[in-house]
Amino acid sequence: MDSPLCAMRRGLTCAPWQPTWWWIACSRLGISRGVKEAGQVLLARFADSHYAGRTRYTLGWAYFNLKEYAQAVEVFGQYIKDTPEGIQTDRARLQLGLALEALQRYPEALAAFAALAQSYDPASMSEAAQTQTALAGLREGQSRRSLAAKAWLKQGDVLKVLGRPAEALAAYQKVGEAFPQEEYLAEMAWVRQALLAQETQGLEAALAVYRYAAEQSHRPGFQARMQAGVMSLLFEEEKYAEALAAHQLYVQAYADQTEEAGVSLDEAQFRIGECLRSLGEAVKSDSLLSAALVAYQQVLAYPKSYLIPEALLWQGYTWQALGQPDSAQVCFSQVVVRAPRTELACRATLELARQQPEGQALYERVLDQCPTGEVQALAALELGRQRRLSGDLAGAEVALSHISAAQPQYLYAQLERAQLFLQQGKATQAQALL
Repeated sequence: MDSPLCAMRRGLTCAPWQPTWWWIACSRLGISRGVKEAGQVLLARFADSHYAGRTRYTLGWAYFNLKEYAQAVEVFGQYIKDTPEGIQTDRARLQLGLALEALQRYPEALAAFAALAQSYDPASMSEAAQTQTALAGLREGQSRRSLAAKAWLKQGDVLKVLGRPAEALAAYQKVGEAFPQEEYLAEMAWVRQALLAQETQGLEAALAVYRYAAEQSHRPGFQARMQAGVMSLLFEEEKYAEALAAHQLYVQAYADQTEEAGVSLDEAQFRIGECLRSLGEAVKSDSLLSAALVAYQQVLAYPKSYLIPEALLWQGYTWQALGQPDSAQVCFSQVVVRAPRTELACRATLELARQQPEGQALYERVLDQCPTGEVQALAALELGRQRRLSGDLAGAEVALSHISAAQPQYLYAQLERAQLFLQQGKATQAQALL
């Protein structure tokens, strides 16, 4: 027996209900290609049937899911024209906009989103009208209020692409302030507004958005996310005093919300250490440097933290700043053990080489394990100088040869080579080199 689709393709007589049940079955099973094929047949043969409108709407979804956006635009556009007040029309407008956006037809997408966004504007509606409109469409598992909020959000996205940041910021702000009941969408809008404000208006504008959004929300997880945004911006901009206070608040108030916020406690503790160390170095404060040591030590309380080697390295530097070389060596040695053959280990080995009698062997290890980069160049320069001073002139030249002309240490390497010529009595060559 022929399936409805096979029969119709061959031009056989077929009752309307036969392809209809095939279309319904595919729709409920989420088989987009089957929906597409059945829908095309239904519309071609039974354009005036009872199912034509619903078929066209579902066919638009099938095209969209199959990423056939041009066809989706055509079908959704026709559905909206035929059914301007239908219960699924608002959703069709949103999908039309999304399809146009996917095709990079941004002005048309903006118009589609704007038409939907203007269908629900709380500022111009009574409370009763808001309730009635918000409930519209719930039989289809959707809310006009929710769809309008999504449309405002997408308007912001498209306006950003079109290079109209002020309007984009206003659209995002509209979602956050006019649609607080749509919590998830409002939160997305606040985040996008903060990121765009940072990109186009600078630090203070972004901070204002993050702080205001945290005040508007009653959900601790989102408040923690906004606080994470504030403290991360301050840290990245090297506003260490303000960043320190923001991170300390985060640790105290949002220890249970870090997964959603995106900054773990060990990361926050590490940044606290960085803030304290930077502030301590700037004002030469032993008390701030000692507090930084405590913060770095807190990172070690998280045995699986990826930051442990880096925390140990900075502990070592901080001990050096406090005039405690023995404690510094302990930290540097642990870095080498915990993170062998990494950039951190190279830096730690360089510090050990500077402090230990057998430094030349450690310098050679850096050259062997760290073949490029600033650490390698520093090790080569310092090893070359040591060898020159000890009378190993040939060995000094070998060490200095590791420094390329593109590295900042190259000039100092040339000075060392000039010294080598002078020690060999080759003043002319030294003068020529300089």
